[in-house]
Amino acid sequence: CRGLEVLNLSCCDKITDAAITQLAKCADLRSLNLYSCKQITDAGIKELASKCKKLTHLDLFWCEGIKEEAIEQLMKNNPECRIDR
Repeated sequence: CRGLEVLNLSCCDKITDAAITQLAKCADLRSLNLYSCKQITDAGIKELASKCKKLTHLDLFWCEGIKEEAIEQLMKNNPECRIDR
């Protein structure tokens, strides 16, 4: 996924943490929309936090499986990232 900077996966209810783990390998990812991807959990967000250092926007509205701890880790690792919840 070289060069992938923006990805909209909103309402893709089949997206899981395994898919997010693969996306986290996209080092150039800057904006990711996961609106209403209800199978994503803290594990997927923590993977993004540790590997996607260029992330500046993440939409997590209606992602009910994500707790505050994962958001805090993402903010710590990516202080420039705007997170919509």
